[in-house]
Amino acid sequence: MSAFFVSVVVLPTRAGALGCGPVLANKLVEVSYVYDGDTVKIAQRQKVRLAGINTPELDSTNPVISEVAAQATVFTRHWIDQNAPVYLQVAQDAKDNYGRTLGYLVSGNGEDLGEALIKKGLAYAVTVAPNDEKQQCYARAETLARKARVGVWSSKSVVSRALNINSAGFQLITGKITRVFHFKTADAVVIDDSIVLMIKPKPSMPLRIGRSLEVRGWVNKKPFRYDDFTALYVLHLNNIANIKVL
Repeated sequence: MSAFFVSVVVLPTRAGALGCGPVLANKLVEVSYVYDGDTVKIAQRQKVRLAGINTPELDSTNPVISEVAAQATVFTRHWIDQNAPVYLQVAQDAKDNYGRTLGYLVSGNGEDLGEALIKKGLAYAVTVAPNDEKQQCYARAETLARKARVGVWSSKSVVSRALNINSAGFQLITGKITRVFHFKTADAVVIDDSIVLMIKPKPSMPLRIGRSLEVRGWVNKKPFRYDDFTALYVLHLNNIANIKVL
């Protein structure tokens, strides 16, 4: 893969032909390095993190997760080699907390790398506002992967994991609502008295005690305390697309 970056070509997206998201501006790029399934490097040491998805971590202690992570990395390398040069569509919120560019990689015929990873079960769909450009497209792709039980969805321990959090980072969690605290701008929904979902803005869907949820996002080891209640973990959510009422 070449190490230079071409920034002078800006084309309208062709991804609409595949139904994956709205029309976005495309910038022609060449990828110089693939870190893992969802992070690559383009010119001038610029890192690009794919928006709207999360691939498993290569260093996971779960053998299923680590194997899928390796497969996702190989898939991304192969996809880029087969489709180079590719186009970068920069997301609405263009940078993450690590200074990486957030966006989507698409081929010349409009195929979206994130969608392709999700369909293979090599990535989870996850929405972080305001970058919801492809949320519906990615959700449809994940539904297909779950039905086919491929990739991460091939293992029940990954599909429906017990709420026994041993590490921070991205998690797919199922559990029952045991408490709800209402604040002025956010709701704190407690799952199994173990983890707090801090949802801002306040959710429009009814999240009542006793309901079972599937939730995805990045868990922080940050104790939550309110009155006489304490939980050791917090998961911040700003989009209800990451919550499924079971």
